[in-house]
Amino acid sequence: RDTFLRFPAHTLPYRLGKFTILSTAVHTYDVNTMNRQRITAIGLMLASALSFSLMQVFIKLSAGAVGTFQQAFFRNLITLVAAWRILRGKRIPIWASVRRAGWSIWTRSLLGFFSVTTFFYAAGHGRQTDVAMLSRSMPVFVMLLSVPILKERLTAAKALSAALCMA
Repeated sequence: RDTFLRFPAHTLPYRLGKFTILSTAVHTYDVNTMNRQRITAIGLMLASALSFSLMQVFIKLSAGAVGTFQQAFFRNLITLVAAWRILRGKRIPIWASVRRAGWSIWTRSLLGFFSVTTFFYAAGHGRQTDVAMLSRSMPVFVMLLSVPILKERLTAAKALSAALCMA
């Protein structure tokens, strides 16, 4: 049985063999493929949450033997090697992308380094429930910082939800 997701009004469904195809002015979507992609995305997000939770536990376990900067270094080294292989495998020009991004990529990198090291310090020296709860408050700060930095509009509903989340 085919299921339809919500699409713009100009979406036109039609049958092609056993598949239902949704055709828009720009893209054609196979509903069955979209459902598989959605299920895959949900599974990957669950795996990501589990991985970050396990990382936090192992940070705490190794905090006595290994310093914060060593933990951050090896985490970022593994990420560097994995990202390098993926970019090279897809033949994406790394330095051209960095030049195109300009100052924003360097600012993101510095803030990412600061974020990782402070998270690792907190995970190694704090109560895990507090660290987990506070680190998951990031979407609220993203919403609030998007107003001055990205010039997004803050609606009353968003402001109320941010206040409730931080209460």
